[in-house]
Amino acid sequence: MRRACTTACALWADRRARDLSEVERLALEEHLAACARCDADARAVDRLLAATGARDPDGLSPRARDRALRGALAAAPVATAVPRRRGRTATIAVAAAAAAAAVGLAIRAGDTRMPPPARPAPATAPAPAAADLPAAGVWTAGTARVEALAPSAVAWRESDRTIELRRGAIAVDTGASASPLRVETQTFAVRVLAGRFEITPTRVHVWSGTVEIRPRNGRPPAVVAAGGSWDLQRVTAPASADASTAPTVAAAPDAARRAAAMQERTSRGDVAALLARARTRLAAGDVDGARRAIERALAARPHRAAAAEARSLLADAALVAGDARAAVDLYLRVAREYPDLPAADNAAFAAARAAARAGDTDRARRLLRAYLDRFPAGRFADDARARLRARP
Repeated sequence: MRRACTTACALWADRRARDLSEVERLALEEHLAACARCDADARAVDRLLAATGARDPDGLSPRARDRALRGALAAAPVATAVPRRRGRTATIAVAAAAAAAAVGLAIRAGDTRMPPPARPAPATAPAPAAADLPAAGVWTAGTARVEALAPSAVAWRESDRTIELRRGAIAVDTGASASPLRVETQTFAVRVLAGRFEITPTRVHVWSGTVEIRPRNGRPPAVVAAGGSWDLQRVTAPASADASTAPTVAAAPDAARRAAAMQERTSRGDVAALLARARTRLAAGDVDGARRAIERALAARPHRAAAAEARSLLADAALVAGDARAAVDLYLRVAREYPDLPAADNAAFAAARAAARAGDTDRARRLLRAYLDRFPAGRFADDARARLRARP
């Protein structure tokens, strides 16, 4: 059983007992989107709990909760009797049996229900020089709060404010600091003054702020703003990678066709560079510079995925410029013109957020409902439902 699957199973079982943190929720959703088996197991547990009329055991009195817990443990299968290769199914089955047993005892208990005690926030402690951390472990590194998204090995150097990520995956919130923070892996280093981001040995995703990434393979540094991601595998891909996907016209003996294919590959590289420049300009607040780069990229007639990214950046630029209403229309255009691309999911939800930022609450709610109708299992479906519940 893969370590990521073990972590996902634990988070799925734990979500009924407590509110997952934003980092935990996003990590769980990302894993379930990538692992069909875990996703199927998790849905099976939900169906079981729904069929038994499951109620949250945290609403029980302490005495009834103790009885429920003893009954759940007695009903659950013994973990050691399950072969190792079936660990994922065993983990889910134990969680389901325990939940169902607890529900049955809760229904029969008849005790007066009392509000559950408040859950204390995870304790944070100064970061050790080096540590092996379990998933969801939280600790501090200077002024930064760091949470392990998976079992991780880390180290902290106070002298130059550097976190070493030796293995695993972590989420970092720099907090308020006047000094930059560094996070190093074996293949690249991240430098940030203020922000919140996730980092693995090969990938970075930025939730807020702007980070600078310096690969150790001699490639140029990259600047990633909020909402952006960086992947080492894409950076280290050989320059000839586009040749494998270039039109077969490139292999034709005709010299003019070979020249046309070469120009197309060159323009693709130019488009990627222009879009990277646009993101950097937006991160710096240079809306005009970003728009010039985007317009040049679109003038090169890029392939659909790059065109969708460029038009999404135009909507981002409108937001940065303070024109949220224009941003709504630009996001909706992306969602309408590229329905088969992941950009449509992102843009449809971004349009609702932009409408809310513009102060148009009614339109924002309509767009959230439209998003859920179109993407009921979309990347932002849970966020959309939460926003609809929070605003009557």
